[in-house]
Amino acid sequence: MAGSKLVLEGRVSVNAFILGLSVVVIPLIRTWFGHFDWVFDYLTETLGKIAICIHIAVINGLLLIIYRGPLYKVAVRACFLGLTFGCGLIISFSETTWRHFGWYMCSLSFFHYSEYLVTAVINPRSLSLDSFLLNHSVEYTLAAVSSWIEFTVEKLTVPDAPWSYEPGLQSSSHDTLPLGPMKCTQSFHSTAKGPTFPVNTDGTPWHPQHPSASS
Repeated sequence: MAGSKLVLEGRVSVNAFILGLSVVVIPLIRTWFGHFDWVFDYLTETLGKIAICIHIAVINGLLLIIYRGPLYKVAVRACFLGLTFGCGLIISFSETTWRHFGWYMCSLSFFHYSEYLVTAVINPRSLSLDSFLLNHSVEYTLAAVSSWIEFTVEKLTVPDAPWSYEPGLQSSSHDTLPLGPMKCTQSFHSTAKGPTFPVNTDGTPWHPQHPSASS
């Protein structure tokens, strides 16, 4: 009985993630059908951004109608991550100097969502909202926000500096972290409050350390 509920939560997360990702449809329509005057007029510049905001509002309304209680909490988080991934793709493929930050958004959102999805697949008994790792720790949040602020300041003040590509370099480590749960299978708990794992405390680890590991 519990297993079927957890499987349902996994399916809800997939549907909601795809729903959030659907934000990329708007720029695709603009690209494919931009030769129509009305498409060009309503999906470019400011009106295009308004269309994306309306799209997001409609998606949230659909989630409120379709899901209730715990399922809505799962859906809204997965949808937010899908939306972040989609916006990252839009930025990455647009004519902007911020495209590397777009790839970083894709990497970070994929990491958090894959944590939940992988846990749902390999160890559904431990599945919870904490499996998204969105509330990992104060330190994790401060580190992430600080890196965003640092990147923004550097991009605005020294746009051509080589270290401005740092988020793109960080993305590779984020993308390899979900491999850890796959190796651990059912012994893995994808929460910051899970079991204790041995951690290299004498220096920087040679391999990326999963955020769920604690010293």
